[in-house]
Amino acid sequence: MSDAAAVVEMAAVSKDYRLGKTEVAALRDINLEVRPGDFTVLAGPSGSGKTTILNLVGLIDKPTAGEVRFGGEDTVSRGPNALTSIRRDRIGYIFQMFNLVPVLTVFENVEYPLVLGRVPARERRRRVLDALDKVGLAGRIRHRPSELSGGERQRASIARAVVKKPALVLADEPTANLDSAAGAVVLDLMRKLNREEGVTFLFSSHDPRIIEAGRRVVRLRDGRIEGVSDSGGRP
Repeated sequence: MSDAAAVVEMAAVSKDYRLGKTEVAALRDINLEVRPGDFTVLAGPSGSGKTTILNLVGLIDKPTAGEVRFGGEDTVSRGPNALTSIRRDRIGYIFQMFNLVPVLTVFENVEYPLVLGRVPARERRRRVLDALDKVGLAGRIRHRPSELSGGERQRASIARAVVKKPALVLADEPTANLDSAAGAVVLDLMRKLNREEGVTFLFSSHDPRIIEAGRRVVRLRDGRIEGVSDSGGRP
């Protein structure tokens, strides 16, 4: 593990949800660090807490107890505007369902986070074209999502996630809706971005290929960390 300061730290985090009159303990006493350059996979059966951790790390939700620190700063007490700024500028997201905007072209989908961040137009174009070249979609910039294969849609969503050069990319089951060949291409691409560009990834996945590729695998069961394995080097 790098000696650099952690991108994200979860300290004694618990999360409860209320379903009607029943309180559900989704997470219990989670301690987790993600450092720059990590390729970390959250693994475990459905209901083990993987997506809940991603929601907390992604500052979409807040813990019932404990601390979530981003860049060394506690986020639990931060207001919605501050959290929005962190999500917009410092976190990239890759979703199982791609979540591309249907009416926008590939270029416009990837450009959108930079528009929100008020990046100047010339710089936006340079960064978007560079990101699309890295994911092998330089020839598809004018296509809309409906004109792409599933693998191409996920590659476009990866470009959208990394174009703003975030401190962390969260990937929630990124290969779940892809066939084995497209999933292998997407995984190889993310490994390359991690290895060559230093992109920091935190995954939630059932995919044994992603779990095997993980530099660190955090195994969850019933909302608790069951074990952590660390392969040492980069994937």
